[in-house]
Amino acid sequence: MSEDIVLLRAHIAANCNKMLHAPTDLLPEPYLVPGSVYSEVLWDWDSWLCSVALLQALYEPGCSIAREQLLAHMQGCVRNFLHYQADDGYLPICIEPWLLREGERKRAEGDEVNQAKPVLAQFAALITRELGGDPAWLGEAGLAALGRFHQHYHEAYLHAATGLYYWHSDLAIGVDNEPAVFGRPRNSAATIYMNALMVRELEAGAYLAGRLNKAFERADYLAKRAALVQAMRRYLWDERDGFYYNVDLQCKIEPVIPGLHKNQEHMWPCLPVRILGWTGFMALWAGVATPAQAERMVHAHLVNPAEFASAGGVRSLAANEPMYNLAASGNPSNWLGPIWLIANYMTWRGLRRYGYTAEADDIYRKTVNLLAHDVRETGVMHEYYAPETCAPIINPGFMNWNYLALNMLAESEGDRPAVEEWRE
Repeated sequence: MSEDIVLLRAHIAANCNKMLHAPTDLLPEPYLVPGSVYSEVLWDWDSWLCSVALLQALYEPGCSIAREQLLAHMQGCVRNFLHYQADDGYLPICIEPWLLREGERKRAEGDEVNQAKPVLAQFAALITRELGGDPAWLGEAGLAALGRFHQHYHEAYLHAATGLYYWHSDLAIGVDNEPAVFGRPRNSAATIYMNALMVRELEAGAYLAGRLNKAFERADYLAKRAALVQAMRRYLWDERDGFYYNVDLQCKIEPVIPGLHKNQEHMWPCLPVRILGWTGFMALWAGVATPAQAERMVHAHLVNPAEFASAGGVRSLAANEPMYNLAASGNPSNWLGPIWLIANYMTWRGLRRYGYTAEADDIYRKTVNLLAHDVRETGVMHEYYAPETCAPIINPGFMNWNYLALNMLAESEGDRPAVEEWRE
């Protein structure tokens, strides 16, 4: 394994500069890209998470980027998104000509398909932490813009009956073809992925407000976070199966005969979608799961080879689900079983948070083996992999959150300062 570690560190240090992109007519500030077929597009959670990896890369000898250069590109990502903010607080989910144009066209028709994922305050908090807690680069205007973004989520994406946030559509949700969302009716899916991101986003908003001495805003963020955690525990946790599931919000009593079932209108506000996906483990990453819940998720599901455990790490969909397949697909990307390094990383981070060191180390070792084997065989990394053979499936040259293997290395080996995505 030591040879794998040396190989990965050297490969990432030499190639990480390829994710830095100069300003364009569309994007007035420098920004970060995932690599491969995504080398001209600014994505929300991609640019945030690859920043976490690139900050770790700075500790490697021969790193091909400098700290000041990286911070300028990180700040540019956030500012580029805020540059496109609408009056109502809406931010585009991705900055790319066609998606920008089509997103605005749909909004003009009164049909908003999705706004940016709730990660931008986390991104801003990460930058602020790296600047020693100084939020001057963001300023009160930037905090106010993020506040409008979050308020738009509260007004347009919050399901009143459950207190959960939901997707408007399956457009660019990140976990592209997640069965609870992809191909499902519009405005119907409240996912653990989205709401776990929002928990940490509200924490980050509170942190930034505190750094800017905005006591009211800080208290408001923390109150919303507390309410969301309770809603997730109430509606997304399944006590029968011991897992955090997504839910379907299509629960309306519309009697065929007027007056029929008139006393049954509010029996339940949502129904669980009992499909075992890796995003359930984001309840650990976000700190939402109780210790008892975490124990059941880990021992009944994560380490179960019939479900998530594989030679490559955490399957994106449990192997015993009927939708499980490993097809090479780019639009949508395939999250129905292949190994994605972001799933490995987020699960690993959650396991360490809850004290499951042995299980976290297992995922760490599998991640190192998978990526090192790919680099030796092909000279690059790929977007996702086959769970048992660890063979690459699609998109050579993909970098992005694959480079979070560096963060896993630093923390697991203890031989480098370890960089974590923001947590107060």
